[in-house]
Amino acid sequence: MSMNDKNMTGEQIQKVMDMLLYKALEPFVLNSDIFDSQISVILSTVSTNRKRKLSAIDRDSLIESLCFCLVTEDRVEKFERFKSCRVERSFVHGFLKRFIEYNSEFLRLYSDFLCGNSELKVELDNIAYINAKTTKIKLWQMLKQGSSYLNQFYRFRAQILDNYMKHSSVQAKSHINSTQSPNLDFNDLRQSILKATVVALDKYDSSKGALTTYINWWVLNAQTCSSEHEYGVAYTVPQSQKRKLAEKTSGDINFSVSFDALLKGEDDDNRTLHNSLSDGYIMDEDLERLEQQKIVQYLIKEVDNSGIARLVLDIGEVFTDAEQKLMQQHMIEEFGHAAV
Repeated sequence: MSMNDKNMTGEQIQKVMDMLLYKALEPFVLNSDIFDSQISVILSTVSTNRKRKLSAIDRDSLIESLCFCLVTEDRVEKFERFKSCRVERSFVHGFLKRFIEYNSEFLRLYSDFLCGNSELKVELDNIAYINAKTTKIKLWQMLKQGSSYLNQFYRFRAQILDNYMKHSSVQAKSHINSTQSPNLDFNDLRQSILKATVVALDKYDSSKGALTTYINWWVLNAQTCSSEHEYGVAYTVPQSQKRKLAEKTSGDINFSVSFDALLKGEDDDNRTLHNSLSDGYIMDEDLERLEQQKIVQYLIKEVDNSGIARLVLDIGEVFTDAEQKLMQQHMIEEFGHAAV
């Protein structure tokens, strides 16, 4: 990409990244259902883990759109609806990278087929159906367009990352000087800052603010939070944490709170945080969450008939009322009175 990315705004950088990434994804959604498995992974993650924020849009809208993507038969509408989800980019480029690498042998065989080796026709048809339930021509188009645009996406993101190399070095030196810790290694710290920058680029949405500011908050987050408290999920930094980080940008800040800690106040009477939260427990919200989780599991089961993806992702099995009645009937037929 020949544009001068140093002079681009955060919004322009986001538009270029999204354009390249979704051009890479487009043939996969329009020509097969292979990406449905990744949509089900995102949906399962978002519905079962409230700490994991995967999109710039609100959680309920995201779940609704992802469910729509799984059930609609209109591939064009599915693609446009998924783009509107504004999902974290790593879920898209990670899937594409793995699938393209997995089918690298198919591309080699297809090149031989185009050179006149007609004996490969049946083998290519079988690979295309097994790996993507599509034709060999469509799979070839998916892999060629996908790999071309994906490589451009990685190159562009690397250029943006290069612009922050000096920035990361300055921040690493500043952090070492402020903490005066002999255990800190400059190269390791700079690498951690660059890693936080990559995470920020994958999550960035221009509606949340300037890119450099967003990257700086992610770097501060990496410097002040241990792995036990870092979920890698925030699109925005809460105002209360912004004030604390602004007041103290050096040293270790731990935002964790013990649930056994006593609350301080005249009317607390040695109450703990756990007691206080338990008193405010709302059963209806929990039941609604469990019901929503069950619906999502049904959808994932519909997409993943073989159960392989659910087994790998440790997604629990659910059975419809009809399936439960059928199992009971089989038990009675098999064991007779013993089952009763």
